[in-house]
Amino acid sequence: MRVAYFLYTSGWGGVEIYLSELIKSVSKQARLSDFKIFLYLYTPPEEIRTRVSSAFKALNVDVRELDHYGAPVGHELQNFSSRIAEMSRSAASEESHPSERQKQSLKEAFARFIPGDVKSALQQWKRVRQGASELKEAGIDVAHFLHGAYPSLKIAVLSAWLAGIKIRIADIHGEPKREPWKGLTQWGINYLALRGVTHNKVLSQCMKEQLMDRCGVRSNTKVIGNGIDPDAFRQLVRPLEVRKRFGLASKHSVGCVVGRLFEKKGCEDAIKAFVLRPSLSSTHLLFVGEGPLEKSLKDQVLANRLENNVHFFGFSNDVASILSEADFLVMPSHSEGAPFVVLEAMVLGKPIISTRVGALAEMLGSDYPQQFVVEPGKPAELGRAIEELSLMAPAARSALGKGLSERARSNYSQDVIHQKIFNLFKINQVSQ
Repeated sequence: MRVAYFLYTSGWGGVEIYLSELIKSVSKQARLSDFKIFLYLYTPPEEIRTRVSSAFKALNVDVRELDHYGAPVGHELQNFSSRIAEMSRSAASEESHPSERQKQSLKEAFARFIPGDVKSALQQWKRVRQGASELKEAGIDVAHFLHGAYPSLKIAVLSAWLAGIKIRIADIHGEPKREPWKGLTQWGINYLALRGVTHNKVLSQCMKEQLMDRCGVRSNTKVIGNGIDPDAFRQLVRPLEVRKRFGLASKHSVGCVVGRLFEKKGCEDAIKAFVLRPSLSSTHLLFVGEGPLEKSLKDQVLANRLENNVHFFGFSNDVASILSEADFLVMPSHSEGAPFVVLEAMVLGKPIISTRVGALAEMLGSDYPQQFVVEPGKPAELGRAIEELSLMAPAARSALGKGLSERARSNYSQDVIHQKIFNLFKINQVSQ
């Protein structure tokens, strides 16, 4: 059996962690020598592309390229500069042949008489056919699409459908969005791509309802959350002396915001919460991650004289150790799926303040104190929740975290979650 995963990403985060853990479990299940895993990957920044592709190559994954339209390309992933050099050589070769220049001129002249929608449709159909050819040549049996945003990977879905791949799974990790009108061709592609999979997997009942309401998808949808191995994660914890690094006294409460620093994560709301609540002077907030908003966030901290309360750790692979030294996790997101960092904080018995987006409220449970689940984009509410949790007696805070730890172990076992996913594409057939 040959399983292909499709990933269009801007960096290493929850979806990538989920996929790496899933691949490890798939590899354990597989017993035939011809079992093989492919990853069709697109990520623009070269540094992140190298980091992501290297992580999956270390798992014996055949990493190949998606182009920026999401179409599978039939060669191993190269770095960006290599691709540019290759394209330049190809262009130079064409220019050196008069006959090629003449053909190109004729094509351009003919193209002027083709209506825009028809031209776009022909271009997209060409990409779908090329993608289908690549997938057929690779002999793919299962196509598993990782959607950080949804809908996405439309050309890849249609390529897998055209290639005759019988099991095609849309694994949706972000809140489904209603697509705006972008012309007849895009409408047609969206319509077919939404219906071009055999299974839809979402992270929560709320996301299933969004998929129906916003995208019109009403069948073959399973709710399967993310999973974690509590014992294995606890073993990752080691002393980091985070408080010492930032000069934080043991009597001060420390909350962590973990994730990429960009708009949908609501990072600015967390800073505004401190601006609106001067009473948080004995509470500290630690951002763990990197991203395009990093400089802007630091500027906001300085402008509001919060440098003694708001700190930036930068990117780290050692989230377990950082969380273990914090008092609670803050999730100010405007949009989410079912983030791994929430499961990680739960395993470590850390209370959580979150917004009511994606699967967050369902992960925490209906019996979790609702004053710590706030509406997105409401920094005043967020500040009130941070203050209440900061002032809570240590014993009460510990009891709150213990309840989350027990919930993670009973509801989000990685083995159980992965088996539910394997059942979608009958991974047990590999060993028969």
